[in-house]
Amino acid sequence: MSVIKPPIGIVPRWIWLGRRQNELAEAVQRYHDAGLGDRVCVSEWIQEIQQIEKELAAMGKTDKLYEHSMGRHDRP
Repeated sequence: MSVIKPPIGIVPRWIWLGRRQNELAEAVQRYHDAGLGDRVCVSEWIQEIQQIEKELAAMGKTDKLYEHSMGRHDRP
């Protein structure tokens, strides 16, 4: 009898949030580098980063955990 494997599911929320947080931080840095750090979108992104930090902390996840899970452990 053969074993039937279930299909691949979805990325866990904590990994998705970690990725989102990194993408937001990179976008903030790009806008800052371009001299556009005072834009409204940047402050909204920073607020979202802070919200994500709280959610990840409530899940007991640290940045090292989610960055490592994304293959980004070589980042500073």
